[in-house]
Amino acid sequence: MTDIIDFKRRKDQHTDVSDLKINSKIVKALVSAGVDTVGKLTDYTPEQLLDIPGIGIGYEVQIEIALAMVGLRLRNRR
Repeated sequence: MTDIIDFKRRKDQHTDVSDLKINSKIVKALVSAGVDTVGKLTDYTPEQLLDIPGIGIGYEVQIEIALAMVGLRLRNRR
C-alpha cells in the first residue's frame, strides 16, 4: 500500500489511480473513462465523477476518502 510520504515524493499527476486505496471496480470504471492517474482524478468535481458509468454516490464517497488519506481532494464544484 502506498502511503502519504510516497505520494508526496512521486508526482501526483503521474501516480496511477490503482495506487489509491479503492475498490478494483472503481479503478476499472475510472480507467475505462480515461481517468488513469491521480492528477486526472483530482481535476474532476464530485458531480463529474458521477457522470462516469459505474461510478455512483457510494463509489464517489470512497474516492474522496481515498484521496483525503493521501492529502488530496477532488476539484471544487463550480
